[in-house]
Amino acid sequence: AGWAELHARLAALGMRYERTGSGALLRVGAVAVKASDAGRDCSLPALERRLGAYRPAPEGLAVAARADPGAGRRAVARARRASWTAEREALGAAHREQRDALWRSVPPGGWRGRGAELNAGRSLLAARQAGERAALLERQRRERRDLSGAAEAGREAEREIGSEDARRPAEQSGASDRRRARLVALILLEEEETAERPRDIRDFVAVICGGRVDYRRADDPGGPAGFADRGGEIAVHAERDRDTVRAALQLAAQKWGRFRVEGDDEYRALCARVAAECGLPLGEPEPLEAPRWPGPAAGHRTGPAP
Repeated sequence: AGWAELHARLAALGMRYERTGSGALLRVGAVAVKASDAGRDCSLPALERRLGAYRPAPEGLAVAARADPGAGRRAVARARRASWTAEREALGAAHREQRDALWRSVPPGGWRGRGAELNAGRSLLAARQAGERAALLERQRRERRDLSGAAEAGREAEREIGSEDARRPAEQSGASDRRRARLVALILLEEEETAERPRDIRDFVAVICGGRVDYRRADDPGGPAGFADRGGEIAVHAERDRDTVRAALQLAAQKWGRFRVEGDDEYRALCARVAAECGLPLGEPEPLEAPRWPGPAAGHRTGPAP
């Protein structure tokens, strides 16, 4: 019958009607939508024709509490982020214990004079650990993408509810929201199934060759080594191949944490791009003074950062 009754009834439902500029907003809890989106008869001009000139709600009008539709979604996102962090920390702790166990597995007579054996063991362990870390990060990226898609579906559903609930039954709104969420899930699943994973350390096999460990493509184990772990450095032979560089950088990160690359500008630029894609910590590159072994890869290597 009048503006006072309208404000009182909306407040009982946790809503407010407020004039803004030449129009009005309908606030549903923390969500604000244009009043006209709730229905043409809810616009400010339409209500002023029915109820007279706009009058604001009386001061002190208590607005009922309304559940935040995004609170549950945000709580789930926080829990998932904490779970991902815990998974990474647990994997890191397990890897440190494995490295310590390797060092403690001292053969009779100690490690003196058996450096090649120790280096090979460290390299093989680092390669396996790098593959485990890559798999974990890959799964977490997929889960973050799925969570982001579900969150967007939820926000879109809230916008639809705010703008269309006045024009359609609640059960129709819920059905539409569920269809939208299922559609997003199907799209994400299709993208995951069709996306090709970049080759990385998991696609290489290790071959112990005396004092070094060669890494060759798993689909061509008899072919040339893409890179070689020489203990204190990793020599990259296929220095222009992105997959090989990615695998070598993953191995270096697992062995040394921070590391530097040495080579020409093109090679360094490729390493920087791949490291940024994978979130790997590069140290400051240093100029190569003189090659320490012959061959085309002599000027392209990776070593621990000083």
